[in-house]
Order: sequence, then structure tokens, then C-alpha cells
Amino acid sequence: MLYLKKIDEKNKGKEALYLQVAHSLKAAISENRVPAGSPIPSENALCGHFDVARSVVRQALAMLVDEGYILK
Repeated sequence: MLYLKKIDEKNKGKEALYLQVAHSLKAAISENRVPAGSPIPSENALCGHFDVARSVVRQALAMLVDEGYILK
């Protein structure tokens, strides 16, 4: 998952974790590091990459679905 920026340890307490995960995914999508129509990594893979709980990843993904960045 080279195209996803990891969560900065300094910012972990400043912004909700799900927002940080969502922002990283949005950036990858907006900058075409995730080609249109290609799948994003699994929830498990995202949890491991960002070192967060599955509920955090699910909240971030739900936000991206609501905003039209990804399809469920």
C-alpha cells in the first residue's frame, strides 16, 4: 500500500483517526494513485496499514461512500 500516507503519530490526538484515514484515502483517489474502478485494500489491510481498529476504518469508508469517493 505504497500509495497511502500513514497516520502521523504527532497528529493522532489532534484529529479523529477516522478522518485521518479518510483524508489519506481521499488523497490517493484524488491524485489518481488509486485508478478509477480499481478496488481499495480490504478493511483488514487498512487496519494493519494505519494501525487502527476496524471500527475506525469502517467509519472512514462510510464517510467516503457518503461523499461519493467510493462505492460499496
